[in-house]
Amino acid sequence: MNVGNVLKERRISLNMKQEDLAERMGVVVQTVSKWERGITEPKASQVAMLSEILDITEREICRGQFSSGKLETTEFVRKVSNLMNAISETEMLFVMQSFIDDEEGFIQKLSSAVASPSSPDPIVVKLLLSKIESGEVTFSSEVEKQSTIAALTQAVGDN
Repeated sequence: MNVGNVLKERRISLNMKQEDLAERMGVVVQTVSKWERGITEPKASQVAMLSEILDITEREICRGQFSSGKLETTEFVRKVSNLMNAISETEMLFVMQSFIDDEEGFIQKLSSAVASPSSPDPIVVKLLLSKIESGEVTFSSEVEKQSTIAALTQAVGDN
């Protein structure tokens, strides 16, 4: 696989047209076409934006291959949440740092979240509620489950 194949495969999996990607990137369609056919590659300055738009890592783009460790967001959050209880905060931070490609960007994103907390996305909250109700998300106790459902329901009601 190469850079172009990764971009094309991910774009198609998101049901996105070349035109849509080109518009979001601020380039012409021919540029996206050339990337996907391997004639040219995106500039280094464009890789971060492609990563965000296509929801893949910069590493996957630059290496021209998907990592096998990509999880659905809710599954990732559930697994990490469960594991965070088993290790110290310091240990967790050391592990995170070793896997974060853009440490400064990560810190800036955290800082902006702290400075201006946003209300939760109602679509994400509803998705999480449905996963809880279907049993895909588990809890250590029924009390924890009910308090989480109550908090999520309130969050959806506040929007």
